[in-house]
Amino acid sequence: MSSDLSAARIEGALRGRWGRPLRFFEEIASTNSEALEWADGGAPEGAAVVADHQSAGRGRLGRTWLSEPGAILPLSVVLRPLLPPHRLGLLSAAAGLAAAEAIAGASGLSCRLKWPNDVTISGRKVAGILLESRVIGTGGAPAVVCGIGINVRWTKLPEELGGRATSLALEGASVDRALLAASLLHALEIVCGRLDEQRGTAEIIARATALSEVLGQAVEARVGGVLVSGVALSLSTAGGLVLDTAEGCRVLDAGEIERLRPA
Repeated sequence: MSSDLSAARIEGALRGRWGRPLRFFEEIASTNSEALEWADGGAPEGAAVVADHQSAGRGRLGRTWLSEPGAILPLSVVLRPLLPPHRLGLLSAAAGLAAAEAIAGASGLSCRLKWPNDVTISGRKVAGILLESRVIGTGGAPAVVCGIGINVRWTKLPEELGGRATSLALEGASVDRALLAASLLHALEIVCGRLDEQRGTAEIIARATALSEVLGQAVEARVGGVLVSGVALSLSTAGGLVLDTAEGCRVLDAGEIERLRPA
C-alpha cells in the first residue's frame, strides 16, 4: 500500500500557521522526543513533527503506543502557552477537543472524550494525547509538546488491547492521513489560540463537557496509586474532573480512569 502521508501532501493541505515549520519522517522512534529537542532549540509555537511510522511511541504513565507502518497518525506540535502552571491542565481539554472535532470532521464518526486524554468512538479508544513540558532557562516560560496518536488504518488490533481500542478503518471510515494531519493542526491552532481568553476558556470547557463520556457516570480513578471513587459531576475551569465522593466534592487534576458505570 502506498503511503498517504508525506511532507508535501501535509503542507499542501495546511489551512493556518501551525504546521509551519514541519519535520516529516518516514520512520522515527518518537515524534514527541523529536519535538521536545526541537523546542529546546527554539522551535516556534505550531512547529510540528509528523511520521509515517513511529517505532517507539509512548503514552501516559510510561505505556507504549502500539503501531504498525501506515496504520496510525503520530503527530507532535510545540506549544508555548501563556498560562500559569495551575492552569496547564486546560491544554489536555483543548487538545482532546481539537482531536475529537478533527477526527469527526474527517471521518463523519461521532467522537467522545474520556478524561483526561483519550478520544473514543463507541466507548473504545481511537486516539490518545500525551503532553510533555520543558522549562527553558531559569524562570523561563514552559514549552509544551502535545503528542497525538490516532488509530487510522488498523484492521486487526492486537489481542492485548482486549476490545478497548478501535480505529477509523474498523469503524468503517476511510481517512486520508495527510488531510487529517492538516485538519488536526488547524483545529489545535484555533482552540489553543483561545486559552488565554476567559471567554475562550469557558467555551472550550463547555464544548469538552458536551463531548464527555465520563460526566454523569460512576467513576473509579487511580490517582498517585490511590483509588478514588465517585460520580463525575463536571470539568473544572482548569480542566480537572470534579467528583462527588463519599467525603464530598474532590477535583482531580490528573489521574487514570479504571472503570466507568452508570451512576
